[in-house]
Parts: sequence; C-alpha cells; structure tokens
Amino acid sequence: MLTLLTLLMGCDNPNEKLSCNLMYAPSSLTLELTADWAGAIQVDVSGDDMQISCTLGEDESTAECDGTTGWIELSGDLLVVELWEFTPDVVELTVVHDGGSEDRSIEPEYAIDEPNGAGCGERRLATESVSL
Repeated sequence: MLTLLTLLMGCDNPNEKLSCNLMYAPSSLTLELTADWAGAIQVDVSGDDMQISCTLGEDESTAECDGTTGWIELSGDLLVVELWEFTPDVVELTVVHDGGSEDRSIEPEYAIDEPNGAGCGERRLATESVSL
C-alpha cells in the first residue's frame, strides 16, 4: 500500500491546470545584412518549401514582406529582415540591389523558449548576421 501511495504522489495532479497567458509570441528569424546598398533592394528567403520575398524601394526605409509575414528596414549599411513563423533549419538567401547580387545558404542557430509559460508552447528564435 505504501508503494502505491508513493507512486501516486509522483504523478502529476490532473486537477492542476496550466497557467498560460495569451501573448502573441511567434517563432521568428531575424537577418541582419550589411552591404554597400544601392537602389532598390530585393531579398528572397526560402526553406521548408516556403518562400518569402521582401522588396524595399529606392526611396523607402521600411516595408512589409509578402503581406504580413515580416518586414524589411534599412538604416545606413544595415538591412534588417524580420520574418515571423518562418524558422527552417536551412535558409536559402538571395539579395539583389543595384550594387550587385548574392546568394547564401544559412543554418540559423535557434534558441527555444516558452513565452506564455511552461507547457504552453515553444517558439524558435534566431538572429543571423551576414556581410554581403
């Protein structure tokens, strides 16, 4: 009987409920690209059978990528591309601007966290810096 009681005490209490908040916290990949930018900029990223295109006009400093999948922002030589719900293990990157074009393959190092509380769902986050 004592053994059975000990085993039962080690089980999770089914009456305990998770305490999750409802904060929107998507998985994301941030690309920090540096180059001598010229003219309009086109950034295409693909991975896991998904492709996202981001276009920044010559006179723009920020724009959305493919609707609401992310955004692109230029500040000096730094171009930041923030992509939501896009976290493949291998990312194929193509960048085209008046100063040239470049293709790269990137394997992001993702961190895993649970922003809405333990047991409430994980997300993957990575920031990768690339000089072109």
